[in-house]
Amino acid sequence: MDMTKELNKWLELNMVVSIEEKEIISGYFNDYTLGNHIEGNCIRMYFDFKDRKKVDLIIKDFRNLFEIKEIKWSSIDRENWMKNWMKNFTPVNISDSVMIAPDWDSNKYESMHTVKIYPAMAFGTGHHASTQLIIEHMIKYNVGCFNSLLDLGCGSGILSFLAKKMGINNVKAIDIDPICKDNFYKNLELNKIDDIDFSIQDVHAFKDYNFDVILANIDKKNIIKIINKYEQYNSQSILIIAGLLNTDKNDILECIKTASVDSILGKDEWISMVIKR
Repeated sequence: MDMTKELNKWLELNMVVSIEEKEIISGYFNDYTLGNHIEGNCIRMYFDFKDRKKVDLIIKDFRNLFEIKEIKWSSIDRENWMKNWMKNFTPVNISDSVMIAPDWDSNKYESMHTVKIYPAMAFGTGHHASTQLIIEHMIKYNVGCFNSLLDLGCGSGILSFLAKKMGINNVKAIDIDPICKDNFYKNLELNKIDDIDFSIQDVHAFKDYNFDVILANIDKKNIIKIINKYEQYNSQSILIIAGLLNTDKNDILECIKTASVDSILGKDEWISMVIKR
């Protein structure tokens, strides 16, 4: 394909898989996918052309481990991607308390808090189980009654914006990916919020854990490092973690030495945990 044409297109990977395994399978591609849409037993993911060989290797490695009924590659014009989002993006209702809706949705919702986002391929939209679980924990622990919150790996900013809407005064948001900067600030403006301290940096280089609440919706490897620092700094924060599979649970429990798990919530193959002193 002509390189100029490639600049205006993304690769689209469609997979038909077992419903029980769809979330696990999609997780294998987190390092390379620009975004995905999961409906029923169908997974639709988007990639840069340069990552095609890497993705093919991932598929080759796990193909015999799961029930995969169909794999199909195609390309999609970037300008058509947003049209697909508008067609497929439905608002997310979490515990009848939080609604996550796209920027073009002008409906009025009765939920206590509505977070608006401008969809971007590389960042969260609230549809993933891990995002919903961490929000359920935010509701359960009534985080709005606290004064400060640290959002590690904030991405599109959904959790940070919700924290502000719930009543937290001091919110610090960090992400290592510079690409998320424009999307974060678009969403900040969309939600009429102007006082979140946002920075692009490695979450492991940030050493101030002196917050009432810490959120980390990342992955097992990075969460274990965060737990180690949480205990090393003797943090008194409520640590809410997600981005973990059921199969990660024992590894997380084993790495906790001086704190304790206060709550575990699960949805599909995913879990969220609350760690406290």
